Amino acid sequence: MNDSLLRAWWAHRQGLNGSSFGQSPATILATSGWARSVAGISPYLTLFSRAGITRKSVDAAIAATEIHELPTARGCTYVLPAADYALGIKLGQPFREPERNTARRLGVTDPEIEKLSVAVLAALKNGPLDPSAIRDPVGPAARGLGEEGKKKGMTTTLPLALGLLQAEGQIRRVPVNGRPDQQRYRYVVWSPNLLAKVKLRADECLTELARRYFPWIGPATVA
Repeated sequence: MNDSLLRAWWAHRQGLNGSSFGQSPATILATSGWARSVAGISPYLTLFSRAGITRKSVDAAIAATEIHELPTARGCTYVLPAADYALGIKLGQPFREPERNTARRLGVTDPEIEKLSVAVLAALKNGPLDPSAIRDPVGPAARGLGEEGKKKGMTTTLPLALGLLQAEGQIRRVPVNGRPDQQRYRYVVWSPNLLAKVKLRADECLTELARRYFPWIGPATVA
């Protein structure tokens, strides 16, 4: 296969040949792949380049939770279509363990984090809050980790609890201005929990990701 044919195949698979115009943001992400998001314009560019979708329309789809930014595969954040939320959350779970192990080495026990998680959920019952607004209602359930914690990039226990609650599908974070190209968030209870009926093992989750990846990309190496 020559390079020109390969590039044409990729463009076709990715909907970059005009065939995706008129489709919704969720459909684009389901058929061409999840959009990598690191507080940049990538999700907007992904959707505009394939279907001419405007920023306003993308933001509306986010507000309606038709698409959403989640920590998922490889421990990275992507914007996913609603149909893939549960799979995306499950794929991200193993990447919380290194952070949890770091906390354990700093003297943070699992029961301590469980207690803090309960306090966070209680604080969020009345609506979305940013981390600074969560600190007061959780009180001493969250604590600082001193100079050693700073060296490890973990100054308090609150971010750990927020990350674990996201990985369990109990809460989700929403951008304060509704846009995925920034990194200021509020947190909200996610009910019902999408993982309640998902029984996939870790290896089965990877198989499901592969089932999506190859139709997204077309020809690719096994690696």
